Amino acid sequence: MIKIFGALKAMKELGACKLQKFHLVSIRDNATSVVYTAIDAVSKECLGMHAVLMHDLQAGEPLRDGEVLPTRDHIEPILEFAKGKDNMAVHCTGGISRSSAVAFLIECQRTRSADEAAAILDPKIHFPNRTIIVIGEKILGMELMPAIDKFNDMAAKVMFEKDNG
Repeated sequence: MIKIFGALKAMKELGACKLQKFHLVSIRDNATSVVYTAIDAVSKECLGMHAVLMHDLQAGEPLRDGEVLPTRDHIEPILEFAKGKDNMAVHCTGGISRSSAVAFLIECQRTRSADEAAAILDPKIHFPNRTIIVIGEKILGMELMPAIDKFNDMAAKVMFEKDNG
């Protein structure tokens, strides 16, 4: 099982001891945030945690001071951490892009099927970071973008129907 959250929800779930049986991937973009300090304090309740600092950027975007583009050096250790673990929780700041991309890669690693892995994503919430997905394709040796494009098409339809009720 994989759960995907934003940072505040992850902090609340950890504080309520709802993630005691989970391994946590904590994707951060501000290493000094009060939220991350709180997550660190309560993460001892988890089975283990892997924290990584990378911003929600796409390859080719200009970097502002202090921003960190996701790279293979970020994604490979996350996938190694997740190997063989059943219950995973992945959070980033909003629970939309980086966390959904990483959770998708973890599920791809488990199932070896991008279409099957896409089932963990919610079209009303998630929009996986494409840079992270491309990195995952190289690490896992799988073609993943077609499944993400298919998911994004479905998500766009869901959002259009929601907006045009």
